[in-house]
Amino acid sequence: MSKYCWVFSVIFPGLGQAVCSRHMRALAFIVPAALAVNVALLGALVYSGGSGDNLFTWGSAAYGLLWLASLAEVLYYQHAFDPRRSEPTNLIHLRKGIALYLAGDNAAAEEEFKAIIRRSPDDLEAHLYLAGVYREMKDIKKAERYYKKVLLLDEPGKWKWQVEREIRALK
Repeated sequence: MSKYCWVFSVIFPGLGQAVCSRHMRALAFIVPAALAVNVALLGALVYSGGSGDNLFTWGSAAYGLLWLASLAEVLYYQHAFDPRRSEPTNLIHLRKGIALYLAGDNAAAEEEFKAIIRRSPDDLEAHLYLAGVYREMKDIKKAERYYKKVLLLDEPGKWKWQVEREIRALK
């Protein structure tokens, strides 16, 4: 997750969420903002008089509120899911999860890795280990879903060949 996602939300509501790979959230801001801009432009350029002024005012107000909400949401998300805040706790869960996984207690290991993902949704290692747990539990659909999530999170492509090999092995 880029720590400068908020800059893109300053430009247009929802762009910061899109840059942070939160696409459904981005659509929830981009579509209404685009509609608000269209309403304001209709009021300014197409209609004249009182109705045009009202459309422009409502469109501008809606855009401004969406802009503020988008910026506040992306700043809150970055603060709430700051990996530096949850790193020590995640390390404890990761160590415990790996130990449980190696001991064969897949259900308990699953809970440990899910605890990491709840705190840090972009934690690549937790997704990778969780996919391995699901592979061991013979839950092919969940394993494949988490392996694909690893591919999305793995920006430099460090794990790509191994994850693709695991996905092929699942089928």
